Amino acid sequence: MDIKQLFINHFNRPSDYVPPVGRYSASNIHYIMQGWVTPESFFSKSVIDEDGVRRMHRGMCYEDGLSKLFDKSGLQGYWGEHQRKYLIDITNMNEEGGWKYKVYDVSDKKQEPDLKDRVVLVCKPDYCFTKTVFTENVVCSNAIIDVIELKCPEEPKYFDDIPDKYKPQLECEYRATSFFNPDKTNGLPNVYLAIAHSPIDIFTYKFKSSEIKWRNMCTKMLAFDKEVRKVSR
Repeated sequence: MDIKQLFINHFNRPSDYVPPVGRYSASNIHYIMQGWVTPESFFSKSVIDEDGVRRMHRGMCYEDGLSKLFDKSGLQGYWGEHQRKYLIDITNMNEEGGWKYKVYDVSDKKQEPDLKDRVVLVCKPDYCFTKTVFTENVVCSNAIIDVIELKCPEEPKYFDDIPDKYKPQLECEYRATSFFNPDKTNGLPNVYLAIAHSPIDIFTYKFKSSEIKWRNMCTKMLAFDKEVRKVSR
């Protein structure tokens, strides 16, 4: 039995899935903004090579291990089977629309709202905590206080600042979770990037939201969406 080939076949298994127009994963926004994903390539499915399979499987193992650790440690929140899923409608994120956006929490819904004519960013934070992990002296019943997005690079490094490639996804996670948080006066929730250096050496970096960068990102995604719709006709 060739175990390696089983992994490669698993991550490249046939699928009829076609990305819907108007829905863009938060984890792909950086690649779109850099031009590495184009309107023409948006609908194509590329083959995941051995290195890609290795990275994806390593991330899955780390994420599963942390989920089990948090469960057994008595922490409270959403991850694993209870991972949250948000749809951020940015259709009106422009000057004419008053820079307004709306967030839908579809984590527990079997049927999502009809947003086929809208521009939506899909966001699924790895870990959302309702019982504080980092933030002390907070009373905010059932609201999300801390958010962690886990990354498992092959060659992890220490940072003075969060790399730009992670910031669009973290910005989406902040916008999505803070939309439902009644304690916005405290700037909650706090969003952290976690970099795994080893199974037990995981370092966190606090993310700082930027209104200017958020508007710029949405402007670029709205422009990208227009081109995608032209290609899809």
